[in-house]
Amino acid sequence: MNENKITTAKDRPSRPRQNELKVKIHLTFFDRIKFLAFFSLVFFVLVWSDMANLPILSFNDAFINSFHARWWLIWLIVIELFRQLHFIICEFAAPYYQAWN
Repeated sequence: MNENKITTAKDRPSRPRQNELKVKIHLTFFDRIKFLAFFSLVFFVLVWSDMANLPILSFNDAFINSFHARWWLIWLIVIELFRQLHFIICEFAAPYYQAWN
């Protein structure tokens, strides 16, 4: 016979704490790209806006103008790339992750 057994919190193991892990938990693909995609989308919308305001402006010229005028957005993309690189290293290299913990 199959008895229904009620499980309590003592019967279930809890997930390990962040400081008990040897490496960082792997991020999903969406978590990996969401900020990069957002910053890139904002940049290309601004390029498109420049092209719409001046119809004779080519994409290449609009891209270069936006690159120089909105340098802070490019820096956000670069910083996010380094942040993701840091996360990838933390997911695979235990000594590196322990040094940051």
